[in-house]
Amino acid sequence: MDRHAMDQLIDRHWEAENSGDLDAAMATLHPNVFHDVVGSPIHPLRGRAAVRAFYADLHQNVQGESREPLVPRRYGQNFCVEDVLHRAVVTGTMLGIPGHGRAVTFRILHVWEFADGLISRENVWLDTNAIHQQLST
Repeated sequence: MDRHAMDQLIDRHWEAENSGDLDAAMATLHPNVFHDVVGSPIHPLRGRAAVRAFYADLHQNVQGESREPLVPRRYGQNFCVEDVLHRAVVTGTMLGIPGHGRAVTFRILHVWEFADGLISRENVWLDTNAIHQQLST
């Protein structure tokens, strides 16, 4: 995939994920997608069904509001690295901490891989320290 196609697919994925449109989010993922939120006790996940269940639970607890790129995306052959500042509202729990409707801002580093015109792998690193600090005060 070229950079433009990667950007379009990632942006469609983010929009669908943040709006809670699980069908649209799943449409961006390869049927055998590998999804890994590093450090999560339930990850890694494999396949759309497992990822869909994760996103459904995530959307019940956390509503994404915006993301701001911190550096330009970096590209290689069939992969992209993205470092963003993410803003969300935690209506349920995040990292086991009740959000009580509080807003959080934290960094997310994504490594996206692509196959057959879809996202085949999504590795995610969250700034869990920032999340803990904001939800624990």
